[in-house]
Amino acid sequence: MKMQPGSFSRWLFFVYGVGMLGLVALADLAGGLIQWPLIQRIPWGDKLGHVLLFGGLGFCLNLWVASVECLRGKHLLVTVGLLLVVTLEELSQRYLVHRNFDWYDLLANLLGILLFSWLACRVTAWRRESGD
Repeated sequence: MKMQPGSFSRWLFFVYGVGMLGLVALADLAGGLIQWPLIQRIPWGDKLGHVLLFGGLGFCLNLWVASVECLRGKHLLVTVGLLLVVTLEELSQRYLVHRNFDWYDLLANLLGILLFSWLACRVTAWRRESGD
């Protein structure tokens, strides 16, 4: 059974997005009860986690955008929208008792989104050039 064009990237974005929402909700609602021992042992592990998690979200989103006809070429607009949503989410931590706002977390989120969104655009361009 052959998949429709874009169906893999759509499901990838959906699954990754739901996972990210669940992770953020868990962190917000758990009241600081969750500890991440592996991440705490790695130097800058928390920031690296922010880069990879939010970068992965930007990557999946931009792959999906490339597969949707009416959104094709709108990578910049979609990436800026994601940057705004993630910035608001990080700023909202100022008002949550068990979370704390960190400028470096925000910077790591934005860096990950920009880097991995650019990478998704490169992958998309490569796929189009190779006729995939």
